[in-house]
Amino acid sequence: PGVGRIGAGHFVVAGDASPDGPLRIELDADTLAGPAGEMHARRLKVRLEGSRRSHALLAEAELGGREKLEARLAGGVDGAVRDGWSGRIEHLRLASADGARYVLLAQPGPLAVAGEGWRLGPLQLRAARSEFSLSAQAGSRRLSVAADGRGERLGDVVLRLDAGMRDPWTLDRQAP
Repeated sequence: PGVGRIGAGHFVVAGDASPDGPLRIELDADTLAGPAGEMHARRLKVRLEGSRRSHALLAEAELGGREKLEARLAGGVDGAVRDGWSGRIEHLRLASADGARYVLLAQPGPLAVAGEGWRLGPLQLRAARSEFSLSAQAGSRRLSVAADGRGERLGDVVLRLDAGMRDPWTLDRQAP
């Protein structure tokens, strides 16, 4: 309640809590929905293997209109990010069911997530006849997003977005 619901699946955690002890997490779920029942993903699979300090995470899901998401991250909880995780996105692909429309990661990029905020990129992304760079970060009061791209259909695109946040995970709809 309040966070979301996982429908029909299984969840396994094995290992120990020491920084370098073995750790394995598996999650398979038919559905992932938000607190109001809004569907976020179907056929969700998440696998984490390694240790708290150093692990790999693989994720697959079917999103919204049957787009398929695939991701591979590597990193860990090592103190570089206070009370959080830091690492790299090594593979990222979001594709339509038929594969005709897609976005993929052209080269690995950094990601850090903690209670006080998160930071993404810069990421170099590629789509059909388009390339772009994306960076984003959020803290307790501000979200900043920067994207620059070029594509056959898009031309040159420059995007800068700054928004108020209630916390690092929630937009403040009242902020200027």
